[in-house]
Amino acid sequence: MKCVVKSCVVAAAMLCLSAQAGEILQATSNDVYQAAYFSPLGQSFKAQDTAVKFAFDYRVINPSFSVGNLELKLLDGEGLSGATLGDVVFALPANYNGFYDIDFSSANLTIGQSYTAVLSIPDQSPYWGVALEDNDNPYADGRSYFGGNGSFNDPALSDLTFRVSPGTSPTPDQLPEPGSLAILGLGLATMAVLRRKNQA
Repeated sequence: MKCVVKSCVVAAAMLCLSAQAGEILQATSNDVYQAAYFSPLGQSFKAQDTAVKFAFDYRVINPSFSVGNLELKLLDGEGLSGATLGDVVFALPANYNGFYDIDFSSANLTIGQSYTAVLSIPDQSPYWGVALEDNDNPYADGRSYFGGNGSFNDPALSDLTFRVSPGTSPTPDQLPEPGSLAILGLGLATMAVLRRKNQA
């Protein structure tokens, strides 16, 4: 009886507290685009979690220029003109290569809806590049977008190299509902009573 109760409580706790679907990863690349030249450049995706971190795969492409800042926005919907849900200006260390997460947990996303992460270079330094896969549509639930200078390839069949990770702070949708918390509290109280009986 004690084992069954403990198992039920543990299962209830896990159901209440696990609200993350996991990582979206488009890790393939066959080219690198200079971020400033193609700015703004974006990648759309379908949200699997309500709070997310987003990362492009950054590459040093013109090391003789100044490092400069980058700006990443999270937009509602597909494309470069949706409502801004988050906007972060940041700096990468010199010679950095790889994914770099920006936390957009404060934006409350709708699971299954499309969003677009858009990168721009405020000072137009050509230092940074972004990796991409420019054929075969490797990520079926989204696509790449490019600004004034367009793209060398069909953006609808291209995807930037990116990942979307579960966010670090829960939004209201991720918190357990009051009824779930009540069940969890009842289970924990039952465990405490059983533990006292065993010790007596």
